[in-house]
Amino acid sequence: MAPIEEMVTLSYRRSMRHEDMKFIMDPNGIFFLKFILEGYDNLFILTTLDKTRGKVCITFPSSEKGLLLGILNSLKNRIKAYGIDFC
Repeated sequence: MAPIEEMVTLSYRRSMRHEDMKFIMDPNGIFFLKFILEGYDNLFILTTLDKTRGKVCITFPSSEKGLLLGILNSLKNRIKAYGIDFC
C-alpha cells in the first residue's frame, strides 16, 4: 500500500484536472449564463473571448463535465449555443 503522502498527492492531482469548453452563443445571453454558473460557487469560470460574436470559454473540473452539459442543455433555448468545442 502506498504511503499516505502519495495517496494525498494523487488525490489532489486528480481533483485539479480541468477542461475548457469554447462555443458561440447569443451575445445577449452571456451575462445571464455567467450569473447562472456563478451560482455553483466558482465551480465553472466563464470567460468572454469576443463579446460581439458571443464567443465564450468555460473552464471546469473534468469531473463536472456531465453537470455542465446538463446546465447548458436546460438553457439551450435561452442561450442559443452552437459550435461547442472541448479543448
